[in-house]
Amino acid sequence: MRSRTGPALVFALAGVLLTLVPAPADALRACKAVASDKDGVVRVYAKGVLDRADFEWAPDLDTLFEPFANAGTCLKGERARGCLLGAEGTPESTTPPEGCVIYMTDGIGRCAARIPGCTPGVRTVDEMSDEVVALREEVDLLRSQLDAILSVVRVDDGDLVIDTRTGGGDVRIEGVNVTVDASATAELSGTAQATLRSSASTAVEGSLVSLAGGGRPVARLGETVSVDCSGGPCGGTVVGGSAVVLVP
Repeated sequence: MRSRTGPALVFALAGVLLTLVPAPADALRACKAVASDKDGVVRVYAKGVLDRADFEWAPDLDTLFEPFANAGTCLKGERARGCLLGAEGTPESTTPPEGCVIYMTDGIGRCAARIPGCTPGVRTVDEMSDEVVALREEVDLLRSQLDAILSVVRVDDGDLVIDTRTGGGDVRIEGVNVTVDASATAELSGTAQATLRSSASTAVEGSLVSLAGGGRPVARLGETVSVDCSGGPCGGTVVGGSAVVLVP
């Protein structure tokens, strides 16, 4: 009796042969995904990216693949290094897929990478991402301003010192009414000219008031000057003013 080789048997044998054929050495491989402990950003790595234009990712195989946010810079030759799921600084860049697995393709081959330490579950990307970005920008601005303040403010032997000479800036204290109150000595000093200005009235109070400067110390306020130095010396020159009260 002559045996027959049916179509089903032919396809089965073909499938076995295909599984025995090893994948080419330069196929998409060594896929890895890591969530940074520092900033939470998910970064993807892979080797054997043959078609860089088609290197894309998806959170599962039922979802359309999409390009990496920084595909233009994270692909070098046939390697992917630090490819991002979303633009840097956005919630998408730090949100892992629900299954904690990132599927990749270069249009020729596919591979998958599980994110270590990731817990599977439903992800909710912050719908107020614009507000979050704006808040981060405001925080960055406040941080830079604080750094600027700390660069000129220091505590020296218990004294609070504001020194802007290094940066060449000025120190300005502005207000409708400005009061400098010292129980011992209130001192206004400058190597060239020490100037105290006010559009209304200025009171410098203390047991000893000293206007001291290497050049010409001046307190300027307007048209009329009222000076009371009955209890001690008034150094320097007082010029003009709607009301200048020096209380020794």
